[in-house]
Amino acid sequence: MGFKEVEVSGYYGLSPLKFKSALNANHLVATSMVFPYEMFRDSITAVINQAKLFGVKLVGCGWIPHNGDFNKTDADKAIALFNTAGSTLKNSGLHFFYHPHGYEFKPVGDSSLFAYMTAGMKPGIADFELDAFWAFHAGYNPVLLMHKYQGRFIAIHLKQMRAGEPTGVYTGTTADAASVSLDKGVMNFNTILHTALQTGIKYYYIEDEAANAVEQVKASLNYLNTIH
Repeated sequence: MGFKEVEVSGYYGLSPLKFKSALNANHLVATSMVFPYEMFRDSITAVINQAKLFGVKLVGCGWIPHNGDFNKTDADKAIALFNTAGSTLKNSGLHFFYHPHGYEFKPVGDSSLFAYMTAGMKPGIADFELDAFWAFHAGYNPVLLMHKYQGRFIAIHLKQMRAGEPTGVYTGTTADAASVSLDKGVMNFNTILHTALQTGIKYYYIEDEAANAVEQVKASLNYLNTIH
């Protein structure tokens, strides 16, 4: 399909070394890796070693464990961990990010837990990867988020939502079929991509979780080739 760079989130039953060999065999370079929250808490050395094995620059977390509704106590624990882990990673030449899944956008007074997290996490130490789908799912415009928090998003997931999907939802979960190719659905990725470039985002990853993801990714690539 022409991909040269990927973001790694799990090894599909292989050892890290064998997965790295599989990437090499297919002329793919990992530039970002996502690890579980518990590894940043309990095994930061393993995170660093695996990141170094793959030669990535970005290392992130994609989910904060919580029971029921995500709340301020959960956010406080995550902020403290991410700042500590981010500092350790930076000393090893790595840049930490957190990938919100929508529950972080839950309103708190006239603000949100996401705004609270951005204020508590240290810029350049603990930043963010924007997922257009999950921001929109929570009722937020990805374009406005990139402008409001310019400099805090260092990467972005290009993921489209099918028409008719409910928004303003703070669960962080939905059906895999809700993910459609970038040329379809409800978000204008022409505007999203131009805004991402304008606000300094450097890493872009297509994410598609539908059953027919292979076909949809091809359609997404065809669409991206039309954007100038």
